[in-house]
Amino acid sequence: MSFPDPMLGFRRDLLKGDMYREWGRWFIEQFIDVKYLSSNVTYPEIFYDVFRIIDTICGWTYDRTDKMEVSGIISRYVLQRVKIITESNKRRRVSLSERRELLDLLGEKPRCWLTGMPFS
Repeated sequence: MSFPDPMLGFRRDLLKGDMYREWGRWFIEQFIDVKYLSSNVTYPEIFYDVFRIIDTICGWTYDRTDKMEVSGIISRYVLQRVKIITESNKRRRVSLSERRELLDLLGEKPRCWLTGMPFS
């Protein structure tokens, strides 16, 4: 099932590219295990886990070399994402008073910056 091309308009290729990128990201991010976020995980540890999953998913469909190549690509991405996530967790937390101050700046009915919908 796919969205009808005429409905996407002249930005069709751009929007489809975004969709495929997101689907790829969702597929790859399924390999990010919570245990990676609480330890100093290494590439070989991630590769081992990813390869086991890829080997199970692909079975005999692909040879070991292909599965290792795909596992390597996914593992590098997973390691990169884990580093980004753990670094972002180290950011300074915003205090309750700072959050209230920011909400006050937005006026009576603050809205989501992404959707434009008012908060309930």
